[in-house]
Amino acid sequence: MSNVIGRRLRRYFASVLVLILTLSVISVGGFSLTLRSLSTVVADRVLPMSELKSVSDAYVIDVTDNVRKLASGYISANDATANIRAAIDRADRSVLAFVGTWLTEDEQVLTTNLLERLGSTKTSVLEQISALARQRLPVDAGPVVAQVSLDIEPVVRVIGDLIQLQVDVAQAELEFSRQVGIAAIVAVVAASIACLVVVVYLLLRTQRTVASPLEQITELMGRLTKGEVEIDDALSRAEGEFGDLARAFDAFQRLAREKQLRQKNYELHMELDALIKE
Repeated sequence: MSNVIGRRLRRYFASVLVLILTLSVISVGGFSLTLRSLSTVVADRVLPMSELKSVSDAYVIDVTDNVRKLASGYISANDATANIRAAIDRADRSVLAFVGTWLTEDEQVLTTNLLERLGSTKTSVLEQISALARQRLPVDAGPVVAQVSLDIEPVVRVIGDLIQLQVDVAQAELEFSRQVGIAAIVAVVAASIACLVVVVYLLLRTQRTVASPLEQITELMGRLTKGEVEIDDALSRAEGEFGDLARAFDAFQRLAREKQLRQKNYELHMELDALIKE
């Protein structure tokens, strides 16, 4: 019987273990998918936006600032040209890094437009720098900076459109990540509730089929040691191994009572024969 009880308890334990493992797999899978979605947003949207900002900063800040300094006579034409070329090179590297990321069809169209405008803007800016360097400096920097800003404006506009597209797609991907996270949480909660229900059911079943009958058997053994010979009907009608054990005790008690009655009958018969003989 102990082997049967052991197998039953091992079955219960295996069931609980399977539920716990299932819950763990659901949890890890759901949250891993959420993290991958967030990582995709960072890799495909946040980092490319930083590259676009670098392109914008190179033209709007670095190029414009060096044009103003050259027109005002603060730096030489060679230094201004070198600084502007360095800023343009940084912008080109950022554009290449941006082009190497994942882009939607709309972003690809805008990127092609950006590359075309960057080519004409670079040529125009460098020509204005050359023309400015041939003048007698310093001059009024306002009109020169305004003309350079006008050349840069189409690039900035396309970059703004690209960034807006990046933001829109990032918001959609973040919403997807949020939905995935909510679904993962719901799945974990549902699996936890299911696991709890099954554990409670197994505990109650263990209590009904193992613990309670075992307590009754222990109580019965104590009563037997005190000379009681009656057994509870509820225990004798129990199912499973403990019911079999209780019925075996019941049969044993019946045999013991019959043997006791036969012994008493025999003793009474012997006493009766002794009285008759007298």
